[in-house]
Amino acid sequence: MIPESWLLRATRRVKNCLDELVAIFPHLAKALKLVREENKRERLRREEERKQEEEEQQRQEEYDRKAKVVADGMNATLFATLRLLSKTGSISRRPKTATNGKS
Repeated sequence: MIPESWLLRATRRVKNCLDELVAIFPHLAKALKLVREENKRERLRREEERKQEEEEQQRQEEYDRKAKVVADGMNATLFATLRLLSKTGSISRRPKTATNGKS
């Protein structure tokens, strides 16, 4: 048989452990709440960062598209002007030779 004093000590130890456990519940709940809030802030920060990166990528793609349109238009205008000038004789296809300052 187990002596009654041992049972009382064991019961007291279990009761003390349970009392301590109950005492930390409010602190544990507060800590969990803080962790959840921090996780939420971090998730929102990452989402905002991702959104900004996507917007920047879209702006860059739009800029590149517009730059290509402008460059293509400038090239077309330049080639059309050169073609027109060569037809009118304003420019020749062969470059003139240098005269080295002699007339």
